[in-house]
Amino acid sequence: MNCANDSALVISQAIQHGLLECLLRTGSSRAERVDNTKRFEDDHDIQLLKELPRFFVFSKVLRVLQPALQRLDGLGLEERASQDPVLWELWQAVDSAARTFTNFHELPEGAPFYRYQCCSPKCSLNFSEDDVTAYRCSGCMLTRYCSKYCQKEAWESGHRVHCRMLRSALGNQDVREIRKSLPVIAMIESWICEERVNEIRALDKDVVKTSENDRSIVEVDLTVYPIELNMYSLRDYFLVSGSHTFEREVAESITTSEDSPYDLVAVKVRLGREYYSLFSPATALGVAFGWTSGIQGGRYIHEHPRTPDP
Repeated sequence: MNCANDSALVISQAIQHGLLECLLRTGSSRAERVDNTKRFEDDHDIQLLKELPRFFVFSKVLRVLQPALQRLDGLGLEERASQDPVLWELWQAVDSAARTFTNFHELPEGAPFYRYQCCSPKCSLNFSEDDVTAYRCSGCMLTRYCSKYCQKEAWESGHRVHCRMLRSALGNQDVREIRKSLPVIAMIESWICEERVNEIRALDKDVVKTSENDRSIVEVDLTVYPIELNMYSLRDYFLVSGSHTFEREVAESITTSEDSPYDLVAVKVRLGREYYSLFSPATALGVAFGWTSGIQGGRYIHEHPRTPDP
């Protein structure tokens, strides 16, 4: 799955065809049990289960994950799995991530609204997500318009400023699965930054800044689970973030309130062998479209039926 051109597709198809059920059935009985530490490191099924949550940030996977969880609820596989402490502890963490992130995907804020509506502020026309007649901005690669007129209107109304920021939220790469998943990634970013704000404050105290103008940036690493937080000075971040990252000028253009526990946020995702550093999707969508995650204090607060419980 790390070598596939579309690893999110590989995982989504595997989940559709019973991957989770198969992994839960691999639990060993007491009589079969081997050294737990060695098994956690060497068992291929355990390793696969450990890798799965990093794919739960992509819409393609989340679409099939909810039905798969519902199937599992009806199969009663938990009893056997719970007798294997290694499998059971890991599965509880994976299950918690799966249910939280699928909730985000199903909420209105998790939808890629820019894919099926004209992004001109003066137009309300909706069109099919796959409408080939829509005009897509070649700069940010995200916004779409019903006409050249609306595209020009949007550019003059503010998109000329937002364009580079939105492109940076994609890691300056035109990766379809990141484009389609950006609101979900933004919701996960907001949830983590709210839920673990005290950890972020502690990390920020240890950042060494090279000048008075240097700033701190917290990296939300979605390539591992549990999700890791790393804190850097802005200068150091661009030394370690690799080639698929955002423009430094975009980060430097953002101002933050004095009471914020961090200056900037980056989100790290992985597809196949490639890692991508995204400029805060929550900030980019908020500045460009007025988008909000609906998350406050680590919980979803908007008036919608389903509420994710972190």
